[in-house]
Amino acid sequence: MNRKILGSSVLLLLGFQHCSSRDCVDPLVGPLYASSFSASSRYSFLYSANLARLYGSSGWSPSPKDQQPWLQIDLRRKYRLVAISTQGTFNSYDWVTKYTLLYGDRPDSWTPYTQRGGNSTLSGNWNYYQVKRHVFHHAFTARYLRFLPWSGTQGRGQDRGAAGGLRLCLRLLCDVI
Repeated sequence: MNRKILGSSVLLLLGFQHCSSRDCVDPLVGPLYASSFSASSRYSFLYSANLARLYGSSGWSPSPKDQQPWLQIDLRRKYRLVAISTQGTFNSYDWVTKYTLLYGDRPDSWTPYTQRGGNSTLSGNWNYYQVKRHVFHHAFTARYLRFLPWSGTQGRGQDRGAAGGLRLCLRLLCDVI
């Protein structure tokens, strides 16, 4: 995979929910430790991976020199994932327009989530405030997730490679597999 990142940063905020039935009701990201989050790089300590939580005061942003940024989450046990929702950041008017989601049971072996037709690039947001939701056509089980931003926008729609902002919500079916 050869990605060239044109922008200088990606702001990413995450929110997960786990389900005891088919409806998500309980937040999962809160109980995760800071060590559950890792990344390819960070812009500064103010944009560390462990700050990539939905409704957090900051978010994750990689170093401007990082040509292939990624954010990884260790859920600490396997979950069955059924959907993902994304939203840009309101404070900086940024959003990611395309991304790839990788998953696996180990942090060194990844499977790209593939949509119908074989495309592994998911469409992101079209503005910073509306939520974009993808219900997976097939649920998958994973302990580890890796987010690869491909392109995004900054401040009122200016193209900046993968340097858009993003918040994620993963909808999980059942608790532990």
